[in-house]
Amino acid sequence: MSLSHDLDRIRQQSVDALDDAFDYHQHTKFVWRLMQRAVEDGRLISIQNLSTRTTVDGAELTRRAQRYATTYLASATLQQFVAVFERTWFDLLHRWLKRFPEQLGSKQVAFRDVLAAADKDTITDMVIDQKLHNLSYRRLSEWVSAADEMVGPSLLPEAQVVRIAEIKASRDAHVHSNGIAGPQYLDKAGSAARAKRGERLDISDAYLEQAWRSIRDAIEHSAGVYCGKAPD
Repeated sequence: MSLSHDLDRIRQQSVDALDDAFDYHQHTKFVWRLMQRAVEDGRLISIQNLSTRTTVDGAELTRRAQRYATTYLASATLQQFVAVFERTWFDLLHRWLKRFPEQLGSKQVAFRDVLAAADKDTITDMVIDQKLHNLSYRRLSEWVSAADEMVGPSLLPEAQVVRIAEIKASRDAHVHSNGIAGPQYLDKAGSAARAKRGERLDISDAYLEQAWRSIRDAIEHSAGVYCGKAPD
């Protein structure tokens, strides 16, 4: 398989995964609405969690449904969107560096690792993995700068970097700060911050759709740049 075909396969798998995550969100909300209508029509429902020993009836489940959808479901979906973006970014870069390992010519490897490696490909994978692992802890703007140096400019336009940096910052806040904007969120989101310190970062349907579209566009754009630069 040629490099361009391999890169395009990564793009398609990522877009499919992103769309699947959004479908999961929409379909789950639809199922919740069906349950609410069933309760309104007089259907008796009782659910017990055998682990927590919590039992709820239809009325209680209906009361919880909105919180479940707007808090847990929305947050989980946003986290999945960002995970797909991050995985795609590094999968594309890994595949590129595998084809052009000379981009890492200045990297050094411990002699004990060279002795333990089965062949040159193993050493190459080791160097690539270490490079990308270290890069993954840096800011999105640094991801883009590093990729631009190795692949070529314009992997991600500045406007997309700004939008996705805020989306990633919102994800981090929901994972680590219970969805509250703190100093780290404000620092990572920069000029695109949508809340002040101490305010809650709500994930509305409109915001979630915007995040899905922004990440989808970024994947399509960056993968397109890779494919356009790949030799036939």
